[in-house]
Amino acid sequence: TSFSVQFFEPIDPDTTRFTSVVFQTKLMGDLSASAEATIAALNESVKNFNRSVFSEDKQICEQVQQGARLTNQAGVLS
Repeated sequence: TSFSVQFFEPIDPDTTRFTSVVFQTKLMGDLSASAEATIAALNESVKNFNRSVFSEDKQICEQVQQGARLTNQAGVLS
């Protein structure tokens, strides 16, 4: 019912700008009020789920960055 596209833009060694665009289902034609309410609830659920996952990922990525500072090996951009 949806998909998202993420952009990761390195700003400096400690900062990355993260942008996510979520594309959601749009049904054509006349929909009943209950169908519209169901779609709106589904779309809100998808947005909330993505925010939750991205929040978890942010914490993990920050910890990885801190760990990378503790090595004497050169970093790899990937």
